[in-house]
Amino acid sequence: MAKPKKLTYVQKKNTTRHIVIEDFHKYWESAKPWGWEIRIAHGDSVLKIDLKWKNYKRPHDLTRRERCPHN
Repeated sequence: MAKPKKLTYVQKKNTTRHIVIEDFHKYWESAKPWGWEIRIAHGDSVLKIDLKWKNYKRPHDLTRRERCPHN
């Protein structure tokens, strides 16, 4: 039987967040009009993180659009 995948999220003192991904393969960063999108391939799945700016938008359109193979 395959070893279970492990994704650990730890919060310490209400300020620090720490995520441990033990079966990490690759990651992608993509610029978006609202901030950044990060995709992390681990095991046979992908973790998607959207980093959105609170009071900011990019001043121009993005000229290069990249496609992640795990859309």
